Amino acid sequence: MEYMLPFAREAREKGMAEGREFGIKTGRKLGQAELIELQLRDRFGELPASIGQRLADADTEQLSQWGRALLNAATLDDIFSDHNGKG
Repeated sequence: MEYMLPFAREAREKGMAEGREFGIKTGRKLGQAELIELQLRDRFGELPASIGQRLADADTEQLSQWGRALLNAATLDDIFSDHNGKG
């Protein structure tokens, strides 16, 4: 291993930790969106492209809200309607 000055080693370690954290968060979001999409397809059939885009653009908090709404929804509109305060 090559010699690194202490500040350079600390900066490298910090960057690596931030990269791992970003990767974990990104992976969690993608997995959550993928699971919700699978559940929606199983329940409602083929999804409009706009729903796929909303899933891709959503943050984990929004995905969690939709995932919970999916449990009792009769229609896609029950989950994604903007007027219900969740979509």
